[in-house]
Amino acid sequence: MASETSFTALLEDSFSDNDKSTEDYSSNLKDALENLTERYDTELLQQALQRSLSSCSDNLLAEKIFNEILPFAYYLLSEALKKIGETMNTNADGHTVEDTKRQLVVCRELLSVWENSMERVSKLCKTSATAFKCVVENVPLTIKLIFEHCRASKKLYGTLFEDVSEELTNLFRKAKTILTLFLATLENVIVFDTDTESETELLVKVIDSIGSFVTISRELDLKTFVETSKIFGKLAITNQHHVKRINAMNVTLQLTQFTKDVSSMLLFCQDSSDRVQERTIKVIGHSLKILDRLFAAYCSHINNEILPCVIELLLKMHRCSPLCLQNSQIDSKLMDLINIQISKGSEPFLNTVFKSSDFKQAFFDYRNQANIDNLGYHLLTVNIMKKLIYMPYEQHCKWTLGAESIIDVALSNINHLQEEICVGQVKLPGVHDIGERSRSASIYEATIVPICGLISQIPADGFHAVELILLKHLLSNQLWSSLLSSDIWCFVGRIGSLELCAGHVKYLLNVYAVLTRRSNSLEIVMLENLIGRLYNLLPEEMKHTVITELDDLENPCWLAVARFLPPKTKAFLQNRLACVLNEIPRSFVELQRQPTVQNWNRITMLMSLIGKLNYTKEKNTINILSQIWNSIASTIEIFEGKQLDMLSEFTSKLLSATQPEKIQDDTFFSILEAVLTSLLCLPPHVKAVASYYLRNSIDSFDNCGIKTVNALTELNCRLLEDENPW
Repeated sequence: MASETSFTALLEDSFSDNDKSTEDYSSNLKDALENLTERYDTELLQQALQRSLSSCSDNLLAEKIFNEILPFAYYLLSEALKKIGETMNTNADGHTVEDTKRQLVVCRELLSVWENSMERVSKLCKTSATAFKCVVENVPLTIKLIFEHCRASKKLYGTLFEDVSEELTNLFRKAKTILTLFLATLENVIVFDTDTESETELLVKVIDSIGSFVTISRELDLKTFVETSKIFGKLAITNQHHVKRINAMNVTLQLTQFTKDVSSMLLFCQDSSDRVQERTIKVIGHSLKILDRLFAAYCSHINNEILPCVIELLLKMHRCSPLCLQNSQIDSKLMDLINIQISKGSEPFLNTVFKSSDFKQAFFDYRNQANIDNLGYHLLTVNIMKKLIYMPYEQHCKWTLGAESIIDVALSNINHLQEEICVGQVKLPGVHDIGERSRSASIYEATIVPICGLISQIPADGFHAVELILLKHLLSNQLWSSLLSSDIWCFVGRIGSLELCAGHVKYLLNVYAVLTRRSNSLEIVMLENLIGRLYNLLPEEMKHTVITELDDLENPCWLAVARFLPPKTKAFLQNRLACVLNEIPRSFVELQRQPTVQNWNRITMLMSLIGKLNYTKEKNTINILSQIWNSIASTIEIFEGKQLDMLSEFTSKLLSATQPEKIQDDTFFSILEAVLTSLLCLPPHVKAVASYYLRNSIDSFDNCGIKTVNALTELNCRLLEDENPW
């Protein structure tokens, strides 16, 4: 019995000693921490940490030390940083720098708690995450607190920043050491049971925290940025199924910020004054590889919130091609590195994000943002079109024939690149046959080739949508999109059937008939040019048929193709429009008697027509032309404003109607005298028309008399001496 009592007493003593010793761990460490913050005693804390962590058994570390001490130390650290902030916000005095330095030293010493704790944990065998939940949750919070303080330090400390920079550096290095230990512990010691909901949630929380370190560390230290991004990518990809089950947003939100971070490092591709270093390029290349794998893993969770950032990154990556940077101030060695690390990665990265179901809409919506990089967006557009060419029609028709069309986007966006097109410094890879050397192409050429490649795959039943897009841009009053539309239409005319080409000519002639009164507009100039190009692709018989099938030959719409008319068609028109020649004298008299808009429009239309007809034997017509010219010369001085504009437009048509080879020499001399008089009051664009008239009619002047030759010489000299040349 005595022995039993003795044994019981021994056990009680044993438990009592154990409780006492574990209580000592916590109380001793708390006393040491308070002593540090109040008396700045660093040695006592180091001794307490060493004694407690070395003597405490592995299975009691969390319960008796970490769970109590880490939150308490975090509280003290937060208070110390808050005190620094309050000091900076008050009026600085002579003690401010010393007080701030002292508080930063306290913060650094407080971090010893986490540093020593992580060193102790890192030496353990594989351990459940639940056992060290406090460590897993508290350590990332502490690292983030210090990183964010360091990131904001220049703004916070202001003029005192240089004075405390050494202390800040030491503080950051300490936090970075803790981060390194924490990441190593995650990889080698902590085990997450993903069959358990609570541990899986803890794992996702850790991945989220590490993702936040990526963004914060980029502004502090590129090496830390690389290390954290690597671990973040590894954990997020390895555990993707568990993350998606709990909450994929924990990763996608960090992925969005990571994408923005990489994009911000690519500013050098737009701003030549932004100096880029070899190290930065390598970091970008490393980051792009991680991003590519992350997007591949989380493709189904990429939404419209993250895709604008992805597209912006793609724009900058496309700007990094050697052909785009060849005229920048970047040396050839760095250029090669940029090509390897960044430019060559744009294609696979596009292939990855292209798989997102929301990518197409995000791409179309991106152009509605303010201040977008038009060149980068166009380069991406061209690359997407190249990609679509090799896809089945069922897939690429969604891009070309949907509510929004990439062809429409390309045609619209090229108007924003006038400077780049005219200067010609930006080049893109051009088309070349197998075995040929690669060649570069201008922006215009690189745009039209993939558009034509896409259009050539569109069946007849889908082509109407393309026609509407082409017509919209042909008549857009924008030079480059109008010219591009015209060239694309000619491509269609060449590869399509003759019937399709003839149908387009007829359709465009009807459009021209409606718009023909806008004779000086860019729309009419481009439309007239396109109609002539398409009409010239037709065989003679089909050319003749197109004209003979017109409902109203007196409508001058056929003038757009007048220079390409076959002899047979010219004879047909001469016969059918003979009445027009007889109507001119009567119409001119009617205009003089009753100057209405209707009569004005009628005589203007007749002037357009007779310029394409043979009136050599029509003496009345020739006399009326002379009378009209003399009438203009005698009255033009009194006109101004809108009246002068109308008369100027009429004069342009009258010049085209005045054919020297069909007018007697004395009458033509009289007309030239009237032209010389009128020229003084005419605006520059009419003088330009007169210059072209002289150049185009030069072969008709061979048989002119001496007076006419002198008048022609005088007219040419007046145009050359003009102080306000067109």
